[in-house]
Amino acid sequence: MRLGTALKVAAVLVAAAVVGLIAAVKSIDVDEYRSLALEKVREATGRELAIRGKFDLALSLSPALVAEDVVFANAPSGTRSEMAIVKRIEAEVGLLPLLTGTVEVRRLVLVEPDILLELDEKGVPNWQFSGAESAAATEGNGGVPNLRIGKVRLEKVKVTWRDGRDGRLLIGSIDSLAADGTKPSAPIAITAAGKVDGRQVDVSGVVGPLSQLLRQTEPYPVKLKGSAAGTVAIVDGRIGRLATGEGLDLKITVEGTELAEAANFARLEIAPWGPFRMAAKLSGSASNPGLGEIEAAVGKRDLLLVSAKGAIKALRPVEGIDLAVTVESDKPAALSGIAGTAIPPAGALKLAGQLTDGDGEYRLTGIKGSLGKSDVAGEATVRLGQPRPSITARLTSTLLDVADVDPSLVRAPRSEGAKTAPPPAAAPGGKADDRLIPDLPVDTDALTRADLDLEWKIKRLALGDAAADDVEARLEVKDGRLALKPLSARVGDGRLDGELAIDGTGRPATMRLGLVAEGIEAGALLKDLRLTDAVSGAKTALRLDLQAKGGSLRGLLARTDGDVTLIVDNGVIGNAYVDLLAFDLIRAIAPWTPREDMTRMQCLVARFAIRNGLAKSQALLFDTSHMTMGGSGTVNLASEGLDLTLVPRAKQASLVNLAIPMDVGGTFAHPTILPNKAALAIGVAGAAAGAAIMPLGVLVPLITTGTGDANPCVEALAQATGKAPAGGAARKSAPEAVIQGIGEGIGGLLKGITGR
Repeated sequence: MRLGTALKVAAVLVAAAVVGLIAAVKSIDVDEYRSLALEKVREATGRELAIRGKFDLALSLSPALVAEDVVFANAPSGTRSEMAIVKRIEAEVGLLPLLTGTVEVRRLVLVEPDILLELDEKGVPNWQFSGAESAAATEGNGGVPNLRIGKVRLEKVKVTWRDGRDGRLLIGSIDSLAADGTKPSAPIAITAAGKVDGRQVDVSGVVGPLSQLLRQTEPYPVKLKGSAAGTVAIVDGRIGRLATGEGLDLKITVEGTELAEAANFARLEIAPWGPFRMAAKLSGSASNPGLGEIEAAVGKRDLLLVSAKGAIKALRPVEGIDLAVTVESDKPAALSGIAGTAIPPAGALKLAGQLTDGDGEYRLTGIKGSLGKSDVAGEATVRLGQPRPSITARLTSTLLDVADVDPSLVRAPRSEGAKTAPPPAAAPGGKADDRLIPDLPVDTDALTRADLDLEWKIKRLALGDAAADDVEARLEVKDGRLALKPLSARVGDGRLDGELAIDGTGRPATMRLGLVAEGIEAGALLKDLRLTDAVSGAKTALRLDLQAKGGSLRGLLARTDGDVTLIVDNGVIGNAYVDLLAFDLIRAIAPWTPREDMTRMQCLVARFAIRNGLAKSQALLFDTSHMTMGGSGTVNLASEGLDLTLVPRAKQASLVNLAIPMDVGGTFAHPTILPNKAALAIGVAGAAAGAAIMPLGVLVPLITTGTGDANPCVEALAQATGKAPAGGAARKSAPEAVIQGIGEGIGGLLKGITGR
């Protein structure tokens, strides 16, 4: 047969086939196939499909099937009965491929689809169908004819996302979405543009062939890029089963210019932080995904840069965390906006550690941090899921400089001739508070919000030029109670030990403070703290044992019980700084005190017993190279009232009669210093006044104080500490007589004043 004749015969056969197909299509009862289509959908998905409007067939070489008001049922646990509502569906089908048993949808158009995607309270998606497994098996056995879909277009799409686990709701619209799968075995190109909560979203990329999507015999490839709110996200990888979201194997990259904008897109309000980037591998399933190979960073060093590397095995709920975390900031004070509170200027910050979780707790191990010159190392644990969260930390530091934390806590070096600042003026329209102690509330509510167990060992703690070495502290907060014990440190050649306990479970709160400081050189400490360089030497011992109850600082002092002992030995005081050390008071009490470049202090001894806020002196002595001054009286911590009598004695016998006892009264804020009226009255009677107040014989050892045995401080120390002086009680030394005489003299004076 000639080629031309063969072609003519083939053309006739094709024409006959087309005519036959058209005739067959004309004879189709569309309503009969409506029921068949609905049944097949029910078998494949376990859901109902309803065509509530027109269902028709437009005839041509590419007949078009048109369905209107199409509704696909939602999962039984859904928040509405419909998962999808489509105003109109148009499917253009090729006739000739039908000859080979292939259904070729050359063009598929969905007009105004309204799609609801949601997770129920257990995280089960509504696109997981009960009939999917049987349908897939049928397809794998060849029960479904070969299906090809060419171009797909969606117009005016509304998509609603709802998460039943946390109530999140997002509503988006897609102006247009186009997919081109003209070549059956080629990937499908996708482009989409729309809005989510009114913000523009663009998506483009390619996914696997439709045939692979329908058969699901192998993982489905996905490569998409989306952009919104200055953020670009790329997803590249495979999905094992689209219907269930299982078998995720996706590399995800997300980056943007500002984290706050991306957070706002997700309806979260945060302060501006800076750019961010994250790359990770997403695995697992849609209901319980995990992240591996994480490399993430957010922010900038001039504000705050947080970076992390590692993995999170599960995201719902979050568990299996294993991240190397680093936090850096060149200017921590700039974080005030993010923290919501003022942060003082400090040195550069860097903190690194390994973050893990397990058994309801989060652990940060291998901590290494620095703030300016200061450093910290150790580990910390946070426990959640209890009546109160709890924090446990074990930290060490080689250096902790207070100036690195808050420079305002460190005084600037004193300049020459610096004057003491005047008291603050009263606020406009008001009057100054006559109290020196502020009425600060004691808020113990924080003790009930969380538990804390912090142990910190600091090799050197610096405050200005001052420093404490080998500092050890343990702070525990549990069930509304705070305990700081132990607290110990070396200060120069001396030592400091203390403890603090606060019970916030009752109203008002109760407090106990114990402090023992021994061998601390006050002169060096005052100079290093940049308070004054007027004092040198002055070895100091301080003992506090106090208990208090109250709802404010004033309330605590008003209900304080305990004992206070202060002993200062062998110091030199520069008279150029007498304004700092109240030498005007000394000069008023002892006008014979000569003006010299310095005054040598033999000792200062003070002991007070405090009962219900009233401090009563048990020992009070101030001894210098020119005089000895004893005292007695009370200090009212509740009212801040002073009621003390000071009795000076010159160490030169010729100056004895110049002694004038003084009464110190008034308050902390407004003290008064006046000559004792009873003493003045006695003084008018003659030289016997001195003996009436303090026997002259007592002053003999004070005239020559060259040895310790002739030093009144010895007995004063014994009286303050409750220990017998050196040499034992069998030998009543001259200093003992001195102290006894001083006590008797003060007692006699008070008896003369009060008549008792």
